[in-house]
Amino acid sequence: MQKSKKEIIKDLKISSKDVGSSEVQIGLLSEKINNLTNHFNKNKNGSTVIATASSEDSREQCVKAGADLVVGHPSDETVNEIIEYTNGKKIDRIIEGDFGANLLPVLDILKTSGTIATYSSMTDMNPSIPFIRMMFMDITIRMVLVYAMPDQAKAHAAKDITTMLSQNSFANRVAREYSLDNISDAHNMIESGEAYGSVIIKP
Repeated sequence: MQKSKKEIIKDLKISSKDVGSSEVQIGLLSEKINNLTNHFNKNKNGSTVIATASSEDSREQCVKAGADLVVGHPSDETVNEIIEYTNGKKIDRIIEGDFGANLLPVLDILKTSGTIATYSSMTDMNPSIPFIRMMFMDITIRMVLVYAMPDQAKAHAAKDITTMLSQNSFANRVAREYSLDNISDAHNMIESGEAYGSVIIKP
């Protein structure tokens, strides 16, 4: 599920001025991964990409990143919308940014022997799971932590990124660029929650 940066900071901040706690940073990273996931899937293997978005800005960014269908928050309604779009076919692989909160609707659209790759569960950090249902679906759950990835996997990812850059097909979101002399302005932009994308400091 994609949220705007302001929504993420509002949901996860631990004080009124918090923009940099571990909770906020993980949430912002998760949102960025969601966007890049859409982009990589579309560019690398031509997959049909279905994304979720919680705002019009997020929806537009998902479409720009290559999503074929963008739906709202996971719910019975979005499950029905996805199944209708796929003509009743369920999904091979789901990349989930809030595992505990979205698990049940995810299971409704995941095919037997499908895969859930997840890198965050911020809403419920210790979720309970419907074990028997999941076992009889024969699903695979992959927990993704970039710091623990094998070097070979990191090298493969770097190669894919380099290829896309050389083809001018990598569309990373940059909200604004600042010179080092204006680093305080860059911080204010991040703190405002209005920066939809990366804020870059250039020397």
